[in-house]
Amino acid sequence: MYLRTLNSKFQILILVGVAVFAGCNLIDEDTSECEQDFSMNLSTRLITNLNTSLGELSLVEEAPVQNALRAHLSGIFPDIAHDMDYRFYQTHGDSLLAYSRTEVIDADKDRMEIHLPVLEYQHLSIANLMENGVVSLKEDDRCRRNRLVQPSSDVIPSHKTGIFSGRLLMELLPQKDQTFTEELYMVNCASALVLDTLSSHIKGASIYVTDMATDFSVCDSLYHYGTAPLVRADKVDVNEGSLMCFAAVHMPSKDNGRRTKLVVEDPTLIDSEESAETWWRLKCYLTLKDDTVTETVLGVRKPIRAGSLMVLRASADNTGRVIPQSAVMAGVSVQIDWNDGGSHVIDL
Repeated sequence: MYLRTLNSKFQILILVGVAVFAGCNLIDEDTSECEQDFSMNLSTRLITNLNTSLGELSLVEEAPVQNALRAHLSGIFPDIAHDMDYRFYQTHGDSLLAYSRTEVIDADKDRMEIHLPVLEYQHLSIANLMENGVVSLKEDDRCRRNRLVQPSSDVIPSHKTGIFSGRLLMELLPQKDQTFTEELYMVNCASALVLDTLSSHIKGASIYVTDMATDFSVCDSLYHYGTAPLVRADKVDVNEGSLMCFAAVHMPSKDNGRRTKLVVEDPTLIDSEESAETWWRLKCYLTLKDDTVTETVLGVRKPIRAGSLMVLRASADNTGRVIPQSAVMAGVSVQIDWNDGGSHVIDL
């Protein structure tokens, strides 16, 4: 496991006037009627905790899977932020929104300038949300009501980006230059199933992940768990040998001891211990050559936490049953000819 700190080149220059007159515009560009400005530099750092799961794919025949999975997840565990959402809330009263702005930054922009009055602010940041495709920000003028939410559907696609969030209490002081550094931590995570099909006669497979958080409170860094959707894993193009690979990016599962809290105080706590309890499940649907479908439900006894990647192994037999090979996995149920007696329909 290693901790990777990604220093974004993007900075916010917050200009604070010594005095504000009646005609002074604090939000837009016109500050001609304000007195001297003092600068508050806010630097943003993305921090992601990426364990050594890819290194566990060390066998010669697993090298193509490792390379394909690394390429597939390169946009999930990024080197820089693509877009940033900045919000400044007052800390008194109803904690109302004072200023917000969304910027696409990439490598084309390294600085943004805004103007704020001398006050104390609760600052919230969200990175890489714009192109996620699944998660959206349910925003509100009150700080505590901002949430990252997912569609209320039975089945949702895998997240397309790794999302980062951070919060920082900022007291802007008059007549004084200040520097702030905000650390953003990953909100979602990734899981992968490596499936050995050598002993099977399958012509297709669909893998789903479930029992993850449904939404995330940005201000409190709290996850909420309602009726969890099935997250459809993407097939990773390996194109070599009998190994298939499926990867999904999703919210984390519940966790023993830290069930709903995004831990930012000690990010090295990402490796959770295995337990007897099943924390989340994979639902596997394998299509045989006669077009029958076998459903296998696998339980995972190790929580998956925000910012992590967990790689699991399994094999398929000639009935389409998925047999767990990773120690943290356990078979929950198997239903052969599932498509004849299934109670719900999944797009296979």
